[in-house]
Amino acid sequence: MNYNVNKDIEEASKLIKYNPFYYPKFSKYSSIYPFTNENISSYFNLLNINNKDVLTVAGSGDHFLELLMRDCKQIQIFDINILTKYYINLKIAGVRTLNYDEFVKFFVIDNNIYDVFNIRSYSKIRNNLDEESLIFWDTLYTKFSGNRIRKSKLFFNFEESYNFLKTFISYLNPSNYQILQHKLNSYEHLNIQQVFNNYDLTELYNSYSCKFDIILLSNIADFIDEIYKRKPINKFKDYIINDLSKLLNNNGIICTAYMFWADSSKQKNIPFINKKAIREKFFSDEFEELLIDNSAIKNCTNDHLLIYKKTNLIINSLKS
Repeated sequence: MNYNVNKDIEEASKLIKYNPFYYPKFSKYSSIYPFTNENISSYFNLLNINNKDVLTVAGSGDHFLELLMRDCKQIQIFDINILTKYYINLKIAGVRTLNYDEFVKFFVIDNNIYDVFNIRSYSKIRNNLDEESLIFWDTLYTKFSGNRIRKSKLFFNFEESYNFLKTFISYLNPSNYQILQHKLNSYEHLNIQQVFNNYDLTELYNSYSCKFDIILLSNIADFIDEIYKRKPINKFKDYIINDLSKLLNNNGIICTAYMFWADSSKQKNIPFINKKAIREKFFSDEFEELLIDNSAIKNCTNDHLLIYKKTNLIINSLKS
């Protein structure tokens, strides 16, 4: 067995068996988002994504799948958490193999707590996994039940209902699922290993020789105080403008922060960058803020997207 895969299986097994307080929230081995908690269906409509070169965080894999469905020219993905690679490969194989209802029962907990990660569907999916992912998931399934794997600390336990997920993840609409399935099956040699890199945010600008039209950082900005111990806002802003922007083509953009509760003065204990006063002080000049109708979080009215623009770029923005 490949040493790296063996190590990854060992660490994933710890997350499944134990309550891993010793792991940082975001590290090489940490919990995986089962689905995005962003309204990617709406905010991707604000960006001119078609035929663009995009660098995106891996996360749940939903950004990658959404970009693929929208005909991006090239997609590169990164994540500090190496385990996301195996989950994205599992999702891709799931879409390729399963019909819509089978996919929902396998991946979405909601009311399917006994069918989630069921062995019947996995037996089909495994035939479309790459070699490393096959070893990874086969080994976990020999050690644990699928139900235990999915409900363990290997995954974040925050997850909206199926009906709510459908409102902000396009491919969870049955007709879009068929489109995505057709696209994935048309890529005979699609291999996540070739486009995935195990980088954290600060490693990005020194790690790619190619340039991108769009860089998607998701909600990494929520955790900049874990990345930068002193003056996190200043250092994050400087990194975006002076370093990460070097990876952009002319007219390129960096989706710097996806923010919840960004227009609320009542919410407490929200990340630094979600506070309006912080954004007005530090991100007023080189950045633009877009309003995203309908939050991906229940009881939150609207989400916001903070964008850095290398040069002037026309964006179809929603006006509040």
